[in-house]
Amino acid sequence: MVRNKQEIAVGEPYIVANDLSLHNPIRSAYMGVSCTIPKGKLCSIVGENGSGKTEFLLTIAGRMKQTSGTLTVAGYSHPEERSMIRPLSGLGFFARVNEVQPVLRVRSVFAAELNLYSIRSSRKATEALLDKWGLLKVADSRVDTLDRYTYVRLGIALGLVGSPELLVVDDIEADLTRHQSIKLLNELAEIAHSTDTTIVVSVTDYELGRLADLAIPINAAAQAQAQAVEEKYKKGQMHQDEIRNVVRDVIRDEVLNNA
Repeated sequence: MVRNKQEIAVGEPYIVANDLSLHNPIRSAYMGVSCTIPKGKLCSIVGENGSGKTEFLLTIAGRMKQTSGTLTVAGYSHPEERSMIRPLSGLGFFARVNEVQPVLRVRSVFAAELNLYSIRSSRKATEALLDKWGLLKVADSRVDTLDRYTYVRLGIALGLVGSPELLVVDDIEADLTRHQSIKLLNELAEIAHSTDTTIVVSVTDYELGRLADLAIPINAAAQAQAQAVEEKYKKGQMHQDEIRNVVRDVIRDEVLNNA
């Protein structure tokens, strides 16, 4: 595995973007994004559909090049050292980027991903990984028969097979219920905190995105949404930790009621 130029401690800057933009003569994906994302934390990139969230995630993961601005990931300069960044990052499913063949069985997809990283992919090893992600019951199902929640979790699981330092996950709430999105965010937060993995997700709803350790509006419209939401919670005298605890209680009760 590629090693960092320097050891980065949890909580220290892992991704640093300054005035980062990606555009072409037809359209701009994202413009003037500046942010610092710490190591070992869950971060949400917030913006409306079409605001460039997907392109931003692919840029920090070394899959796209910005047209202006500076970016460092794990101490490496992008795009000059993009070849060093790519092996450090894993991807959930991105439309038209890394989707798997819909006719494949879940078990086969996992086995192929294990082989890609030269990890022994015996049936026992594959089933252990499937079981870890709660996917064993759909191991013999075709990918195109999975519900959206299971499909997103499959993408996350595959993105983590190579034990990346950075994981990016797109459209965390697309076609999911709010409870499902919150469950995914909580699960990703636990992974980030327990493995020191930096995880960056995209959301359209700032109120959902603020459940991450850090929420970053990608443009002025998202910033306005963030200010409105924060003002609402300020007036209600609710702090983020209190909100997070309420949400987790709701999820726990839901799980117990459905057990």
